[in-house]
Amino acid sequence: MLTNERGNKIGTGVKLLAAPIIGLVYVVFLPFIGIATLAAVAGRKVLGGVASVAGKTISFGWKPMEAYLAGKKKEKKQDTK
Repeated sequence: MLTNERGNKIGTGVKLLAAPIIGLVYVVFLPFIGIATLAAVAGRKVLGGVASVAGKTISFGWKPMEAYLAGKKKEKKQDTK
């Protein structure tokens, strides 16, 4: 059973009455969420990535086609004398 902030239990009848209302809110706002997502993606395409965090893009250097199961090869340091 669910409990509210005060620790009171919420009954099954209340949950059954709330379910259609929560579903209606979801159905009503889903198109707006989709439109906002589409606008954000289109805005990034039009601006060419300018609208990223602080004007910089973040890259972690992850390449999904490379496994590195044995680790990356270390470069040998050459002594300069």
